Amino acid sequence: MKPNAIKRALKAGQPSVGTWLSLGSITAARFMARSGFAWLTVDIEHSLVDWETATHMFATIADAGCVALARESIFSVPGIDAIFVGPNDLAASMRSKDGRPPSAEATKQAMAHILATCKKHKVPAGLHCGSADEVNQRIAEGWQFLAIGSELKMMLEGTAAHIQKLSGSATGGDMARY
Repeated sequence: MKPNAIKRALKAGQPSVGTWLSLGSITAARFMARSGFAWLTVDIEHSLVDWETATHMFATIADAGCVALARESIFSVPGIDAIFVGPNDLAASMRSKDGRPPSAEATKQAMAHILATCKKHKVPAGLHCGSADEVNQRIAEGWQFLAIGSELKMMLEGTAAHIQKLSGSATGGDMARY
């Protein structure tokens, strides 16, 4: 079996940056796999990707020499390679009984606890980030396994930048969190 460069980097304490694929597009996966990211996660949990499409996406990503990952919500699996925190999922799980979201400070403390626990158990800690600046900040904090946005978010941001230049105003608003 081919050695996994991501596992090797994480075990060596090095950061690894990739992104999420949420469109379910084999064509988008093909181009993103050749864009320079170390890994791509096919989001089977929060998208319309079925197993057949996911299989084709995994093959397309691997064919490009990129590492394909599937989204995993189980922390207690023995021999786990890394933990990945989705900030929106974390905030949703921390809502109060009346549905209010947690404070920024409570979320920050929870993330610090997750990072410290991962370091204690020598499990690389991962986090979904919204920008390259945030990725750099989180690497400095000790996070190793980092996703920046998604192909959908990157496509929408690129489109918005062009529309802004053409019309002088942005349209569409924030259509994708990641």
